[in-house]
Amino acid sequence: MGLKTSAAGPHQFNPLDVWMQGTYAAVNSTQQSKFGLLSSGVDYVFNRNLLLGFYGQVDFMNQTTGLQVAGTGWMVGPYGTMRLSDQMFLEARGGYGHSANSMTDALDPSLTDQFGSTRWLASAAL
Repeated sequence: MGLKTSAAGPHQFNPLDVWMQGTYAAVNSTQQSKFGLLSSGVDYVFNRNLLLGFYGQVDFMNQTTGLQVAGTGWMVGPYGTMRLSDQMFLEARGGYGHSANSMTDALDPSLTDQFGSTRWLASAAL
């Protein structure tokens, strides 16, 4: 969401926004950990009081502490912001997704387990 310069003028408002955000973190000490998250979405400003959008994300993690744990997952869902007054907004987000995970004993790699999970997310802020 923002102002764009065009032939129509220097401050033409564009209500459609496409975005992408990424995060990566790594720790190497007595433990080794890696985490990454990539999110992308699109939202639309319907009027001064309402923005609605849809997002998707993928993530991975890997951690070794004598037990190696790894996982990858995804999530999708809607989000929105509603102006309730000049200084009060309601932000809400929901999501649904899955992950695939594995655990392996670093001392005995034959001890391995794999499992999946279903993810649900609901958050709101006032």
